[in-house]
Amino acid sequence: MQIRLFLNLLSRIFIRLRSIFLVFWYAFYYGVSFGKNVRIYSKIKIYGFGKIYIGDNVVFGSKSVLGTTNKLATIKIGNNSFINGTVICAAKDVEIGKNCILSDCEIMDTSSHGIAASKRNDSKAVKIVPITIQDNCWIGSKVIVLPGVRIGENSIIGVNSVVSKNIPSNVFAAGVPAVVIKEVDYD
Repeated sequence: MQIRLFLNLLSRIFIRLRSIFLVFWYAFYYGVSFGKNVRIYSKIKIYGFGKIYIGDNVVFGSKSVLGTTNKLATIKIGNNSFINGTVICAAKDVEIGKNCILSDCEIMDTSSHGIAASKRNDSKAVKIVPITIQDNCWIGSKVIVLPGVRIGENSIIGVNSVVSKNIPSNVFAAGVPAVVIKEVDYD
């Protein structure tokens, strides 16, 4: 029993030291701005030259991707949020509030190409609209959040949903496209 506890302690120390190293590396090499006590349990893939701001006490679970498509793009993740296997792509601005849970979802503020076949390579046909996910939101697994969406505080988005329009505060929404299913009572 003592050996098992000792090995568990060594494992936890190793994981914490690895997290500290990864925070240092991403800040140094990619210029990511980290708050205090950020924990990274699996590597993050970072691309682009935009700005990425990570708040205090943010935890990254399984492998996530943070990408910016230009120097003016920003990604902001609020304090105490949990990011697990999430892809965030910003051409302008993606903002995640405080105390959010993002689970294996995709958040993109750009369509990356035009819809009409004749305009798929036309950079002027690309839709770029900021995304805001307010405080205390929970975004379920396999959810896709499309450009221009604002998800109100305390809202929950159900598994496999596509969020194409704004979602008000304090609701549970799901579906393709996501619609409000019910209000959430937090008493």
